[in-house]
Amino acid sequence: MAASYHKRAFELRDRATERERFIITTIYYDTFTGELDKSTEVYELFLQAYPRDAYANMTLGSHWMILGQYVKAAAATLEGIHLEPNVGVAYSNLGQIYVALNRFDEAKATTDEASRRNLDAYPLHLNL
Repeated sequence: MAASYHKRAFELRDRATERERFIITTIYYDTFTGELDKSTEVYELFLQAYPRDAYANMTLGSHWMILGQYVKAAAATLEGIHLEPNVGVAYSNLGQIYVALNRFDEAKATTDEASRRNLDAYPLHLNL
């Protein structure tokens, strides 16, 4: 059912705000069609239009992480955390990115920072 809802949202995206269209379109290409090259283009346009949007930065960071572009993923995720420092999944993603980059001290520091902020997510514990 989720796939049909994604498809329907994509079909109706012109009725949404510009920001919502970016979100609908990236989700559609990422999860419904798997056209990661198209979703990369949309993520970059999203970030150009909304550079101070924490969600845009964090989701672009997740996207780069999935594609194995860890340096880009770290930069986008860090900016997202800077803009909205109370999102636990961003810290767990950043910790995983640092592990992939063999930056274990930074991974631990990221997890510790999430803990200090009372943010708890299973992947944070997994990162440790």
